[in-house]
Amino acid sequence: MDPAITRLLVQERQLIEQMEGVFPERGNDLHDFTRVLDLACGTGTWAVQVAYENPQVEVIGVEHHQQLVHYATHLAKTRGVQNASFTLLMDQTTSFPFPDRHFDLVNAHFLFTLLRVEEWPGFVRECLRITRPGGYLRLIEPEWEATNSQAFEQFKGLFLQGLKRRGQSLSPDDKHIGAAFLLRALLAQAGATEISQRFAMYTYWTEPQRSRNPDWWLEVIAQSVRPLLLSEPVSDQADLEQLVQILAREVTRKDFTEVAYILSACGRKPEPICEHLKSSL
Repeated sequence: MDPAITRLLVQERQLIEQMEGVFPERGNDLHDFTRVLDLACGTGTWAVQVAYENPQVEVIGVEHHQQLVHYATHLAKTRGVQNASFTLLMDQTTSFPFPDRHFDLVNAHFLFTLLRVEEWPGFVRECLRITRPGGYLRLIEPEWEATNSQAFEQFKGLFLQGLKRRGQSLSPDDKHIGAAFLLRALLAQAGATEISQRFAMYTYWTEPQRSRNPDWWLEVIAQSVRPLLLSEPVSDQADLEQLVQILAREVTRKDFTEVAYILSACGRKPEPICEHLKSSL
C-alpha cells in the first residue's frame, strides 16, 4: 500500500477514536439526518464509518487526489456500504457544486495544509451556504505543542516556517500552526451559532504502529512533509536527511514524549426567524 495512504488511514482512524466517535458533538446521533458531506475526505474512513452506522444517510466525500477517491470508493465497497460515494473536486476552497441548504452536516478536518490564511473566511462561509438551516458545520485542526526531543523541535520548526512562507500558518509567528486557535472565531464570523469546542490529546508520533516498525513509521511521516520543507527555502536535501536520521534515534527512545492536541469547533446554521415563529404556533 502507498505509504501516504497508510499514514492517512492511521491518522483518520485515530482521529475518530480520540474524538470519541464520528460526531460526538451530538452524541454520535445522526438518526434524523439525510445528507452528510465530508470535505477533503482523505481515505474516506470517516465518511464510510458514518454511512455504515447510518444507512439512511447519503454520505458524500470529496477529495482533490484521484488516488484517494479510488481508495475511498474501494473502502466503501469492501465494507458493504452502498450509501457513501466519493468524487474528485479540485477546488475545495472557494466554491462547491452543491445547492444551498443541502446538507445536515458538513465535516472537514486538517485543512491547514490546503488553505491559505486569506481563504479561510470564504471557505467557512461556503460551507455554511450548503448547510441547511439548523444543520451543523464541524471543523477539526491539530496543534503541536512540545516534545523532549531536540531533533523533533528542530524538525517542527522547519515545518512551521514552511507553512508561514506559504501563507498557510494562521499563527502570528511561526511557532504554531494556528488554525485550531481560530476555528471558533471563523465560525462566528461566518454567522454560525451554538458553537461548541472539544479538545483531545493527539499521539500521532507515539502511535502504536510506530513502535512495531519505528524506522518505517518515521519515514512514512517524514515523507509527507518533505515536499513542503524542500519547496520552501528552509532546508536543503542533505541537511533534512541528516535531521531525519537523528530524529529517528530520538523519537524511538523509550522516554520520548510528545504533547499535542486536536480541537474541533462545531456550529449550527441559524434557522430563519419565520421558521421559529411557525414552530411555536
